[in-house]
Amino acid sequence: MAQRCTANKKDGTPCRAWAVRGSAPPLCGAHGGGAASPGAPVGNKNAEKHGAYSSSSSGGDLDRRISELNRKIARLSDYIDGHFEQLMTDDKLQGLLDAYGRLVSRVGRLERDRQAVTGDVDALDTDLDEALAVVSEILGLDLTG
Repeated sequence: MAQRCTANKKDGTPCRAWAVRGSAPPLCGAHGGGAASPGAPVGNKNAEKHGAYSSSSSGGDLDRRISELNRKIARLSDYIDGHFEQLMTDDKLQGLLDAYGRLVSRVGRLERDRQAVTGDVDALDTDLDEALAVVSEILGLDLTG
């Protein structure tokens, strides 16, 4: 004979839906009467926080990594400036500048994403204005206005 679900709903009233045959105690599919237990599978890590954007993380690790990458970019820039004439004669400048550009672009995107997540868009505008001022000075053009 068919049985009713013995679970209670959220409001405390009895469920009264038809129970899944063979479930003990009698429960409907919504309350776990099916073959599989309700909820996520054991060991499911889909909701696991990785830390980069989670609210429990201060973002300190990401900030530290960005600062470290910016220091490396500055060292590479100093190297290029200090060895520019030699690099021009060795035909290595093009490859070095290509790699430098890719690195700066990737770190810039990382900083932009971090600032967008933290809501610090004013810092992004400041960074872009500083970069445009440097490029303007190098090229002798006014790109800031």
